[in-house]
Amino acid sequence: AFNNAGQGWWKEPMSDIGAWPGWVTGTTGPIARQATYTVDDSTGDGTRVSVTVTGAGFPFGGQRQGSYGDVAGRQRIKLVHSEQNCRRDPIPEEVRGIECTTPLICSTRPKTPRWAFDRTGRTHASATWDSISIVKNKVAKQYKVCYCPGECSRKASWQEVPGTVIDVAAAGFSWSMGY
Repeated sequence: AFNNAGQGWWKEPMSDIGAWPGWVTGTTGPIARQATYTVDDSTGDGTRVSVTVTGAGFPFGGQRQGSYGDVAGRQRIKLVHSEQNCRRDPIPEEVRGIECTTPLICSTRPKTPRWAFDRTGRTHASATWDSISIVKNKVAKQYKVCYCPGECSRKASWQEVPGTVIDVAAAGFSWSMGY
């Protein structure tokens, strides 16, 4: 009943109840708080990476938004070099398994979006991408995780996941061709 149009307190002006003029209730929207990752270096030629982003306010599975369909499946991530910008820069060519046609348009969905509620009613959410690989380079590289909850063609939708740097060691050998 609280979610029906015109009922309940959500997004209602607080000045109507005499509390805080100019304030409106609601949420901040999806916020990525951290990312955890696992690295498998056993292949020798590259690094397989699984990334799980956790936060609050993530879209729920089965939640529909007009013609967009299941909004949980619209979440995206991308990895960029640690000095790059999430909203401006494309994924580096050595990152595989995340397909992007522009710096903003990426097509790889999360494999496992999850949601849980604690005893206070707060939502804890996560989404995992596990088909990522990074081809090793001559030098060690660092990557940061960028997250988009949906509408990723808008620059403002992309956010850096705080405190997460993926370290990839340098390749044990490299080839060069001389003429």
